Amino acid sequence: MSRVSRTLRYKVLMAVVLCVVIGWSVLWFVAATIVDRQAEKMEHLAASQGATAECADRHVTGFPFRIEVRCQAGTHLGVPGSDVELEGLTVAALVYRPSRIILEAQSPLRFAAAGAPEVAADWDLAHLSTRLDFAKESVERLDVEIVDGSVSAGGALPVTFSEFDLNVRRSPVDPNAMDLAVRAQNLAPQPDVDTASLALRGTLQDGAGLLAGNPQALLGALLTKGAVFDIEAATFESGDMQLAAAGKLNLGADGLLNGTIDMAVAGHDQGVPYMAVLAPQAEQTVSTLLSNILAFAPAATIGDRAAKKISLQIRDGQVRAGILPLFTIPPIRP
Repeated sequence: MSRVSRTLRYKVLMAVVLCVVIGWSVLWFVAATIVDRQAEKMEHLAASQGATAECADRHVTGFPFRIEVRCQAGTHLGVPGSDVELEGLTVAALVYRPSRIILEAQSPLRFAAAGAPEVAADWDLAHLSTRLDFAKESVERLDVEIVDGSVSAGGALPVTFSEFDLNVRRSPVDPNAMDLAVRAQNLAPQPDVDTASLALRGTLQDGAGLLAGNPQALLGALLTKGAVFDIEAATFESGDMQLAAAGKLNLGADGLLNGTIDMAVAGHDQGVPYMAVLAPQAEQTVSTLLSNILAFAPAATIGDRAAKKISLQIRDGQVRAGILPLFTIPPIRP
């Protein structure tokens, strides 16, 4: 191949690359302009409805592959009678995959509502990612992670935690159901007490409509068969005590709870966590009652720990262990 031919091919290749770069740049700036205008429209729409959606010092960045809307300190979100103020907020999406959105919030956060104490929250990292289905106008999956956070209300001592995770998705088994998972690690309700870790994983039947902002299916189920939540696994651990549970709960239209929870308990002989702080006058009574209930319960295990197994029956809000009544859950109403 002649030198002239090679030079021509190189020039053609460079011209193609240049056209692609220019075309992509134009596309990005057009997309960024559209996003910026839509953000402004959302602020005006919220204001017209009496709500607040103020992105302080808004600017769009992220070239070449991301679209990022950045809001600075003084950003406000809220509805009449309440307000959330953030130190900063970033919403990002890939240009070539706009169905995946990432949101990162900067602390501190302040929440104020009429008739309620002001809530303050702080964290080292807080981000949310979501996967959208534009055809169904729905969220397919939502994941939230907050690391090294604290929450306080009305100037009280803060509740701290090392990590909080929330995962919500449309169930791959039943498209009408919603899977939910929550986990909190090293939760400290106040200083000088053992921290607690808890986790919950389950499925809300007829709950998928919530991901599209459409609760009609769930409300219809609530009025007929009840809103059913299948608890696949729930755990709690604090100090020497460890709990593991699974079962099914049904919330009826009357607000009363029914269901069965199978629970394994380990380390109960060392006392019930937080009772000495929350209700010291009842600590001995609760510990004695728990020991009596578990004395003749069948053996079980939690991991490699020896435990006792009990089955809790819930009928119209009244919780029983066998024939022994324990406590009553008041009606749950919106």
